[in-house]
Parts: sequence; structure tokens; C-alpha cells
Amino acid sequence: MVDCVLVQKIKQYKVAAKFNIHTQTVRKWVKRFKKEGELGLENRSSRRHSHPNATPPEKVKEIINMRKEGKMTGDHFARELNITQRTVCRHLIEVKLYRQKDIEPRDKDPPQRYVYEAPGDMIHLDIKTLENFNEEGIRDEEARNRHKSANKAAGTQCMHVVADDQSRYATVSVLEDETAKSVTKHLIETFQHYPSKGIAVKRVFN
Repeated sequence: MVDCVLVQKIKQYKVAAKFNIHTQTVRKWVKRFKKEGELGLENRSSRRHSHPNATPPEKVKEIINMRKEGKMTGDHFARELNITQRTVCRHLIEVKLYRQKDIEPRDKDPPQRYVYEAPGDMIHLDIKTLENFNEEGIRDEEARNRHKSANKAAGTQCMHVVADDQSRYATVSVLEDETAKSVTKHLIETFQHYPSKGIAVKRVFN
């Protein structure tokens, strides 16, 4: 483009039409080349050279110091320093002091886990209630409300789960309820099944 203007002596408005750009853009690049040579044709940041409304460094430092000293919120800083809360948050994010855990890092203790040494030393019993349904799910809101009413009469079932703590081997039964009778039934079935897997039950955790 610069070569077209300076070497081939083509008018700037014709060069602009050729490259489908504004004449002012052609003039800008020609001016840069005349002043700086090929270095003037390199890409430059579009960031402004000056920011008249930027937060003064002294106030930014004050925000950071106040944040480190206490647990005040960004709203409190904004009122105290007479600046917007958005400005406070932006500067705190920049220095990674926005979140409470940034100024009060917690020691990450290793998770306390326990696993019994042998299968059957502890088994876990859990029960989850499942709703029955007579119709398939419907996306339409009005139809969905009718769908819910229709399925209320369908009742519920209970999924009984027993899992061994050490081996994670589990048994599952879907029964009508979670009464003692149903729980006992599933536990007895589990006690009868586990020995075939080499598991001798010693404790039950509910």
C-alpha cells in the first residue's frame, strides 16, 4: 500500500479504493513510513497513551492496604475512598486480593479418609426414594403441570443400597417402601450374597 503511493505515485484515494479501506488509513501508514521507515509499519497497541480518569496510584495503594488490614467489603471501600465499587473490585482482582481466601489463605489439610482393612469390616446402608410415573416427560409448561398431577397417584419406590467400605462392592434392591421390614429384607439378602464374594459382614453403618 505504501509502495503504491510513494513508488508507483498512485493517488491515495485510488489506493484506498483498491484495498477497500478509508483514505485516512492510507494517509496514516504513509506518514508512519516517512517518519519511522519500516519500523513504523509494525503493529502497535491500540491502548491509550494517557488515562486522565485513571485511579491515582496512591488511592490504589490505599485500597490494597485497607483490604489486607481488614475484612471490609468493596462497598465500604467505595464509600470510604469516594470511588465506585466497580473500580475497587477491578484493582483488587488485578492484585489477586478480591476473594476472602486470598487475604486469609487456609492451610489445606489432607482429607481425612478412612477405609477398613478387610472387606466386610464395615458396610454402608443407604435408601433413596424414587417417584413412579405414568407418562413420559413433557417440555410444555402447561402440559408438564398436568403431567405432575397425573403422576402423583403413581406413588413411589425405594432403592436400598448396601456398599462394602473396603471393596466398594454393592447390592441394590428396589422395594415398595423404606420400612424396617423392607430394610431387613435387603440386609438379609446381602448377608446371604456377600459370603459368595468372600465378604464376611461385621458392622453395618446407616
